[in-house]
Amino acid sequence: AYSAAKAALLGFTKALSKELGWSGIRVNSVSPGVIDTRMNSRFSSSEREALLEEIPLGRFGTGEDVARAVLFLLDNEYVTGADIPVNGGFSVVCLSSDFAAVAVDCRR
Repeated sequence: AYSAAKAALLGFTKALSKELGWSGIRVNSVSPGVIDTRMNSRFSSSEREALLEEIPLGRFGTGEDVARAVLFLLDNEYVTGADIPVNGGFSVVCLSSDFAAVAVDCRR
């Protein structure tokens, strides 16, 4: 269900940007990866280490990383219909552990 909802939101972003672009309304999305928040504190130390090994930049994201992506979109008046993955490269890596459900962007 999560993957289907995420795909629907990405499609909605693109469709709405096309529909509203003529009126100067920009529609974009930001797709955070593993962000170091309380929600992700449920992972054990070994699970966190396994996740970190799969992130090419070698760290979890922060709220500030996500905020910078949003600020970029707010500052750039010529970007619409875009999705910015803020995930340290996580979406380009296929996971071999039990975290496959987290890597919804993973394509084989």
